[in-house]
Amino acid sequence: MRRILTTALLVLAAGALFVFGSGAEDDSDSGYTVRAAFDNGSFLVPGEVVRIAGADVGVIEETEVSREDEIVSLEPEPHSVPGKAIVVMKITDPAFQDFREDASCIIRPQSLLGERFVDCRATQPRAPGSEPAPELSVIEDGEPGEGQRLLPLEANGKAVDLDLVNNIMRRPYRERFSIILNELGAGLAARGDELSDVIERANPALRETDEILATLASQDKTLARLARDSNEVLAPLAGQRVSVADFIEKSGDTAEASAERRADIASVDRVDPGHVRGARRLQRI
Repeated sequence: MRRILTTALLVLAAGALFVFGSGAEDDSDSGYTVRAAFDNGSFLVPGEVVRIAGADVGVIEETEVSREDEIVSLEPEPHSVPGKAIVVMKITDPAFQDFREDASCIIRPQSLLGERFVDCRATQPRAPGSEPAPELSVIEDGEPGEGQRLLPLEANGKAVDLDLVNNIMRRPYRERFSIILNELGAGLAARGDELSDVIERANPALRETDEILATLASQDKTLARLARDSNEVLAPLAGQRVSVADFIEKSGDTAEASAERRADIASVDRVDPGHVRGARRLQRI
């Protein structure tokens, strides 16, 4: 009886250890949350998936609207933008719990029924050996979303659904769209910078193009020196362009002739070195 009781206690202890250990692991997985700000989060609800490179890495934990005292943008300096969509994403896959400051997310349609998912990139591609960007900063205590990692407004966007584009061609949306275009200039006359920011966030390709142009602009002196040195190198070749063209033509003829005799050329490699030395002595005699 004592042996049976001891065995039962050991089984219960092992089960409790497994349960509490699993709970601790779940708590660690749920501890990495990203608080992303979007211009528009329509039809996005908690429970929808977060993906990176097509793989499910987490879920949307909650959605809310930014408050007047909540910092959601870091450019040109940290400031609040009330009325923006806030999406709290719980990243459950440990392999992707390392969002960097150059991360970005975009809301995409998942089906024709209106479901959405958040497509993220934890960091931008970099050359081998280059330093990675710093990790996303954690929101301080006392601030909205404390303990979460802020992904600012300028890093995120939302894809325009195809059905909304097609609706423009239908009545009465076609007439309404023309009215909107007519009044667009007056309505946005003093908000050009905000409109530009929204367009860039709606199309990530525009944002990446701006980043490329900024990189080229920062290296303008290097590019100018490259163009100048290239001119100095190509100038002598331009003066001998007939000889260069003849060299290229003769090289092509040589390569063609070598290709026709490749079997004979390969057989030379198999000649006995002793025979070669003997042939050379006969030539000297």
